[in-house]
Amino acid sequence: MMILSDYIKKFCNLYRVNNKTQKYIMNNTNTRGFNDFMEASFCMPLFLLIEIEIEIIFTYLLLKLCAIRYTFFHLRMI
Repeated sequence: MMILSDYIKKFCNLYRVNNKTQKYIMNNTNTRGFNDFMEASFCMPLFLLIEIEIEIIFTYLLLKLCAIRYTFFHLRMI
């Protein structure tokens, strides 16, 4: 079973430049930091967006569970 960070790494790898350009960037010391910055600036918002989405889903499910429990408790009292 893959964890979420593995999916994010795979998704970010899809948007990398082709192999020839990647080798040139890694050999050129002036642009290496810029490439890392561009990769991080793309992947971090993606990671944060997925984290927020998961939190929203879990909060929604928790509220739904509480509403169902309250409804059953209320019906038992009547």
